[in-house]
Amino acid sequence: HWSTAFSLSEQGDVFARGYGNGEILLRDTFSGAIEAKLRGHKPYFGASKKKTGIPALAFSTDGNILASGSKDKTVRLWNTKRRSKRATLKGHTGWITAIAFSKTGETVASGDTDSTIRVWDVKKEKERAVLKGHTNAIVSLAFSADGSTLASASADGTIRFWTTGTWEENNIFAKGHTESVEALAFSENDTFISSAMFNNTVNSYDVKTGHQIKEFSSGVQQQTYAVQLSQDATLLACYAVNGAIAFNMKGWRRDRSHKGVGTIHVWDMKKGEKLPTPLNAFGKMEFSPDNTMLAASSSAGISSWVVGNNSIASSGGSEDFGLWNVVNGEKLDAFDIKDNSSSSHLRFSPDGTKLASMTSFGGTHLWNVETKQKFDSVIEDDGNGLVFSPDSNMVAIINNKKIHFWEFIAELEVQKQQTLDNLIGVWDNMTFSPDGQILLVARSSTGRFDCRDVEIQLWDIAANVKLHSLLGHTEPIKALVFSHDGKTLASGSRDGTVLLWDWDEIIRDIMLENKWQNNN
Repeated sequence: HWSTAFSLSEQGDVFARGYGNGEILLRDTFSGAIEAKLRGHKPYFGASKKKTGIPALAFSTDGNILASGSKDKTVRLWNTKRRSKRATLKGHTGWITAIAFSKTGETVASGDTDSTIRVWDVKKEKERAVLKGHTNAIVSLAFSADGSTLASASADGTIRFWTTGTWEENNIFAKGHTESVEALAFSENDTFISSAMFNNTVNSYDVKTGHQIKEFSSGVQQQTYAVQLSQDATLLACYAVNGAIAFNMKGWRRDRSHKGVGTIHVWDMKKGEKLPTPLNAFGKMEFSPDNTMLAASSSAGISSWVVGNNSIASSGGSEDFGLWNVVNGEKLDAFDIKDNSSSSHLRFSPDGTKLASMTSFGGTHLWNVETKQKFDSVIEDDGNGLVFSPDSNMVAIINNKKIHFWEFIAELEVQKQQTLDNLIGVWDNMTFSPDGQILLVARSSTGRFDCRDVEIQLWDIAANVKLHSLLGHTEPIKALVFSHDGKTLASGSRDGTVLLWDWDEIIRDIMLENKWQNNN
């Protein structure tokens, strides 16, 4: 966790741990006994109102100095022998997320969430250089053994090298190593797949060769709470706010802050143009199946616009769901919610006739998109994920280790059918197989995170039986999408990878395992 950063001295006899109240404890590695309590950093209160404070710690090579980086935007140097503060280094404008000493201990480098690296003279306790070039938070820093080079890794997907002394950038070692795939979409003809990353860049790959064929960068490097692609991979939408986002060394954990309300951004990636949108704040988003509408929500409600020259859907500033014209911002129509809930998930049915909005409390609301009418019954399942069946006649909702299936029985009525139960793990991403007989569910963990717990489980809906598991990702799975022809499954993860699965081959494996042939 970001409130509990660790560092072990090179001698291995002392380790340091930072806490949310700004305190650092030095402990004996062998006995675990507390040797010192270092105080000075200010506690930082996050969105949860809990204290979170010290994301970065590093010992000098000889173990005599400990450097600590805090969310109070300062770097502090501590004398580990005297157990006292040696210096406070100021200049950063974002949280400190990475620290590294040179081998000689004469220089310390620190990186922050504002994409800046600062280099300090340890003896003089002064700034030597400010290194700029990254466009997102600094994740890690390391000096070469000979001290000639500083390497920096960032959440912008690059690793950069800097020459010590002149502190000029001499190389960009890698590109594309961006944490967390947030959304996936196949092109209309299934020849390429696009992955939207958490920092609002989109990478497109040839499905057959796996080679990257293009990249789209929105230029928005603010903290992003939601990213979405249209189902033909031509449109990108994101909801960004002013704030910081930082990853720890385990990657899948992240910490955020934000100020004020955010803005929705929509791009036509084929033309490279940003589309006009209303000025309201938004949250979760979902493109309609025909790629002409975007549904978006906020604590104020839900609205929708048609993308392009017509209209686009979004939140209307009151408890409603409405249609807005992109060009002039004119409100065209409205849905009435009146439960004052923000939507945690939004889903269009595959035929585009229905929209489901799962709220933070108050259950799931269902709407007829054409008539703007709300279904008579509100599904009370207080779930954390939902998906429509391919024929749009059923909706599946994850709730408390169970998945409930609701069937549409009349124009504005739904009725609960079967339930999959005894599910263990974190479940929030799922999809139906193309024929609607199998539900694919992303399992992330059983509690304490372990990459061995990450899998995609396949369930026979009618028999309530687990058929198969797909393994390969090492961090929680964020997206599951089938190609338009139903032959390829794509999965995207916080580990930054996209995996493609041959669906016919998976079915053959299930048949060979003799787990499903009795039902087919």
